[in-house]
Amino acid sequence: MSSVTSVFVVVGGSETENAEEVAPKVAEVVAEVIRETAVNPDAAKRLPVISNSEDNCHPLQGGSKPGSGAVIWFAWNYGRPVDLEQRLQERGFENITVWSQHEDGLPPRVTSW
Repeated sequence: MSSVTSVFVVVGGSETENAEEVAPKVAEVVAEVIRETAVNPDAAKRLPVISNSEDNCHPLQGGSKPGSGAVIWFAWNYGRPVDLEQRLQERGFENITVWSQHEDGLPPRVTSW
């Protein structure tokens, strides 16, 4: 029997970098943490990064420049979101929100820094 946690890692931009530039680096750390606990060595080989700058993604605020933002969304078998949060903080990432919810139906956990 598996134990699945749904996770969203929301990446915000900063004064020096757009979220679209930071998100692939965050995805690398996410994959690293997942692989440390995965039975399958190919786990997290490709994590989807969804950003505001995708083609045909028009900004809702009506301007010509989209806000800087990206999200990494994945399901994590036997997930350990607290370990992920700690690793991302240790690596110095800022403007991050980790939203996670276990399949048991308890309220989601949300951590931002």
